Amino acid sequence: MMIEIEPEAYERLDKMIQELHYELQRYNEVSTLGLLYVEDDVDDTIFQQYIRLSDKYIKLTKNYYLFNFFHTDENNAIKAAENLVANLDKYFGNNKSYMAVDQTDADASTKSTFNRLYQILQETIKKGTNRVEDENILNELY
Repeated sequence: MMIEIEPEAYERLDKMIQELHYELQRYNEVSTLGLLYVEDDVDDTIFQQYIRLSDKYIKLTKNYYLFNFFHTDENNAIKAAENLVANLDKYFGNNKSYMAVDQTDADASTKSTFNRLYQILQETIKKGTNRVEDENILNELY
């Protein structure tokens, strides 16, 4: 992994992804994950104001958070992520928050799922045009 995640946070991340895989396989319920980068310190309880009650998040490090847009396809997760980032802009008074979104894939490991999100996020930050992106930004690499 490209960022250092505490073992406890990684366990929560792994559990969340395994639960999403189960729901996808068993009930064909799609969820979308979002990896958020915030530059500034934040009291992460602020997120609860900007996400649905059914959505969950995990603090991975000081600057990175993983969101589960529960039972939400990628298009609707992008809208939710854009709303979250817009609200964070107001909260921080800057435009330095970015989010990568990717629909769950039941065949992908936790590590590959996270690495894909991280790669999308890094390209989003590097490109800087949009602050919320999905896997389509990776198509521009090839």
